[in-house]
Amino acid sequence: MNYRLDRKYKKRNTAIILIAVLVFLFFMFREGKLIFLSNFFERSVTPIWKTEIAFRDVFLKEVFTSKKDLIRQNEILKSRLEEAKIELAQFSLLEKENESLKEIFLRSVGDNNIIGTILTKPTRSPYGTIIIDIGEEDGVKPEDLVFAMGNVVVGEIESVDKNSSKVVLYSAPGYISQVTLENTGRYFNAKGRGAGDFEIQFPRELEIEEGQLFLYPSINNYVVGVVEKVVFDPRDSYKTVLFRSAVNIQELKWVQVRIDK
Repeated sequence: MNYRLDRKYKKRNTAIILIAVLVFLFFMFREGKLIFLSNFFERSVTPIWKTEIAFRDVFLKEVFTSKKDLIRQNEILKSRLEEAKIELAQFSLLEKENESLKEIFLRSVGDNNIIGTILTKPTRSPYGTIIIDIGEEDGVKPEDLVFAMGNVVVGEIESVDKNSSKVVLYSAPGYISQVTLENTGRYFNAKGRGAGDFEIQFPRELEIEEGQLFLYPSINNYVVGVVEKVVFDPRDSYKTVLFRSAVNIQELKWVQVRIDK
C-alpha cells in the first residue's frame, strides 16, 4: 500500500516540476532572457532550409531547362521535316520535268532543235507574244519556227537579242498564218483570235468536222490546232471554222526552236 502511494506521489511531483519548468520557460522567453536558444534553433534549422531551397531551385531549373530543350528539339525536328518535304517536292518536280523533256525529244522531228525556257507568257508580255531565254548566241534567228511538246507549231521568232528572243504566237489577235487541213492538199489562211484561238473562213461546200487537225504546211506532220466548232448560215457562201491550238501556252515551261542552218 505504501509502495503505491509513493508512486502516486512521485508522479504528482514530476508533473508539478514539469509544469513549473514550462511556466518558467514561458516567462523567460517572454522577457527575452532565452533569446540565445531561439538563435540556436534558428542557426540549426537555417542550413536545412537553405539545402531545401537549393534543391528546389536546382530541380525546377532542370525541369524548365529540359522543357525548353524539348521545345527547341521539337522545333528543329519540325524544321527538318519541312525541309525534307520541300526536297521531296523538288525531286518529284524534277522527275516530272525529266519525263516532259524525254517526251519532247521523242516527239521532235530533226536534229536542229534547241530548247528554250519561257520567261514571260502572253499575260505578262505584249499580247500574243512570249519571251524565251535563248537568242543570237545560241544561233536563233528571226522567222525560226517555235514548237511546243516537240511537234506542235505555236509561232515563230519575231526578234532576237544576245541571250533572249521574242516569239510571236500564230494565235495572236489578227495574225495571219497558213495552215492545211489534214488529209487534204488545200491551204487556208488562219486568223488569230488570241488566247490560242483561230478562225478560218471556209468554203461552204467543203466538209469539215470537229476534232480534225490543222497542220503547218510542211512535209512533216506539224500540228497547229484542232477544230472545235463550225458556224454556218445557209445564206452565206462561207462557213466559219473555229479551232484552237493543240497546246495551252499558259501551261508550258519550255518551247523548242528549229534552227535552220
